[in-house]
Amino acid sequence: MTEKRICLPCTGAIRPWLVSSLVIGLALAALLALSQVVLASHQALQPPPETITMPLAVIDACGEITSDTTWIAGNVYTAHNCNVIVNSGVTLTIQAGAIAKFGGNCYSTYDSNCAFVVKGKLRSVSPK
Repeated sequence: MTEKRICLPCTGAIRPWLVSSLVIGLALAALLALSQVVLASHQALQPPPETITMPLAVIDACGEITSDTTWIAGNVYTAHNCNVIVNSGVTLTIQAGAIAKFGGNCYSTYDSNCAFVVKGKLRSVSPK
């Protein structure tokens, strides 16, 4: 009896298994690359975290301004239930970024004690 040897690569019996392994490997590589692209684009679309900026100072602005004064960017100037009056011959300079808050019960009581009166000069400037 003669022994017959079969060469699997020669018969093509191993090729379907090899081809399916390559196809699965390429599909997994493509999915991995696609997931990284999606993840990167999702991270790029996230808005930056909100930052809360605290004022440099909160300053009561009630009363008369009797000398040249500058309201500085970053500060909050408040006037509640009072008048702010810039006297004659005086300049109030307000930098861009300065915050002025006026109010109180002015509208409900029609009180004349809630006014911003400029008898001198009012200037606004942008800090450099």
